[in-house]
Amino acid sequence: MVISQPFGTILLPLVGGVLCLILGRKTRIPSILFLLIFGIGFGPEFANIIQPSAIESILNPTISLLIALVLFEGGASLKVDQFREISSVLRSLLTVGVLTTLITVALAAYFIGNLSLGKSFLFGSIMIVTGPTVIVPILRRVRVRSHLHNILKWEAILVDPLGVILSVVLFELLHLPQMKIWEGLQAFGFRILIGVLLGLIAGWIMKMGLTKKWLLRFESEELGGLFILGMNLFFYGLSEILLPHSGLVVATVAGIYLGNQSFSSKDQVFHFATQITLFALSILFILISSHIPVSSLHKYLEQGLLILAVMIFVSRPLTVFSSTRKEKGMPLSEKLFLSSLAPRGIVSASLATLFALSFSESGILSAEQFLPLSFIVISGTIIFYSLFSLLMTRLPGVQEPPQKGILLVGANPFAIFLAKEIQKEDIPVTFIDTNPHFCQKARKNNFEAYQGSAVNADFIESLDLKGIGKMVALTSNHELNVLSCQTISRFIGKENVFRLWDKMDAWDRVISHEFDSVWGRPLVVSLSDDFWQLWQLTSQGINPITAEKGFGNIFRNLKFDKNWRIHSLKLTEPIKMTPENLNQKGIDFPLYAKNEKDFTFIYPELSLAKGMEIVFISRK
Repeated sequence: MVISQPFGTILLPLVGGVLCLILGRKTRIPSILFLLIFGIGFGPEFANIIQPSAIESILNPTISLLIALVLFEGGASLKVDQFREISSVLRSLLTVGVLTTLITVALAAYFIGNLSLGKSFLFGSIMIVTGPTVIVPILRRVRVRSHLHNILKWEAILVDPLGVILSVVLFELLHLPQMKIWEGLQAFGFRILIGVLLGLIAGWIMKMGLTKKWLLRFESEELGGLFILGMNLFFYGLSEILLPHSGLVVATVAGIYLGNQSFSSKDQVFHFATQITLFALSILFILISSHIPVSSLHKYLEQGLLILAVMIFVSRPLTVFSSTRKEKGMPLSEKLFLSSLAPRGIVSASLATLFALSFSESGILSAEQFLPLSFIVISGTIIFYSLFSLLMTRLPGVQEPPQKGILLVGANPFAIFLAKEIQKEDIPVTFIDTNPHFCQKARKNNFEAYQGSAVNADFIESLDLKGIGKMVALTSNHELNVLSCQTISRFIGKENVFRLWDKMDAWDRVISHEFDSVWGRPLVVSLSDDFWQLWQLTSQGINPITAEKGFGNIFRNLKFDKNWRIHSLKLTEPIKMTPENLNQKGIDFPLYAKNEKDFTFIYPELSLAKGMEIVFISRK
């Protein structure tokens, strides 16, 4: 059966991209490796179904546009308050670190890869770019301290446009002999300046379009997501028209600006945009990898592996240690960990493909030499760092300490009340709720709140939940609480997810071996009628502890009054959480238990040691 072209070249990457993303999610292996194998396997040298030559006329601009989407989405995930903590290290990595990487990799390409000096520096500039599409999934898996996480994430995203512009300038110097080095440096600085200015304008216009009624005021996440993607590509194109190769800076800066603004449905809008970007990137990388001349890989395998070894064991450590030489407070273990994680990704591969095609067209260099070397090094960094980074997290002081943060699903009045009590223990609280009004209320009370569904695993994975150790589902919907626990348990462990007790729960069942804590450990209550009336009141939006005067009649009708207060009880002996012990102590609704070192929510049969303090709601 013969598949017509370009139909096969367009259809197969669409299907294969989705399958590779699913495989990556299920196996926890970076999906870029599956995309690489798929592209090679169905490319011209094997199945010959994907034929890049069939769409060659539109391939280069398509690659550039999709890189712009990657950098915009990556920029939107960067928070300015994170930058303040790591600014000095990051500045050094983006200046001293970039130059160190450029020089060391270029020298390796010159002496090992036998490239000319000019082409060696071009190869080095491509390898400056670390891969945010690879490094972010690795960081989610290894769970390191927040400042290390932020350094690597910011570096991966911000170095991309710098590396791309530097590569383009070097390519122009190589391709246009009449251009002088000083002119190249001017072009580099001017592109960054124009890109930053246009990026800020683009971000401001996007925010206006999302927030002002007299403009567009997109209410749904689909339209909002499409709007920011469309505006991002528009300003990218405008920048490329005004000054070629400045568009990626525009995309990055616009993403950073918009990502640090507040507007309705922000999380859902960016989640929708991220899904589209991820899908587009999977197609892109399959098309790129299908270009690889596999038959030539063996010719350059030894050279590629030697260059890879120099990058991993010489270039990256030298980059990190030279960039952090003034950071007296940074331990050696942290520097070693930063040295052990710098995978290259789709942007490096895209640049290698674009330059190889351009070299072939101009006769400067054969793509047969440039592409194999590039993809050997890129694939090698992904495989090595994915495996080795897990080992390096065992260094002292690298792993994330036991997490104190609490995630509350449902930002109803009772949940906000509970959050305020928890906050008194110096524990940060974050909310998730689908209701934009509730999220706004939480933010007004100085809590971080994400609008979206807690049962959507993709949405949860897209959030920055660093520091979250426990989750409690507090909605009035029992099924939603259980599903939220099941979803979030994948990220923080099933022993750390809790939910509100439901009337359908039976004590004997929840303490039996058949009960799976992935459904959420139910918070202990006294099971009295008073409690259920109390919860009915709070789920309707009334806080019985801080009720306004106008709610007095409701309280009297439900036999509640302002005698309901927060109490605490310090245990003089060990106790197990059972209905009998709760009633004996006069505890109607325990909120949590604490001491100087520990904090826990109270679930059935929990044993509390002497000295623990129980905080609970009861009558005077």
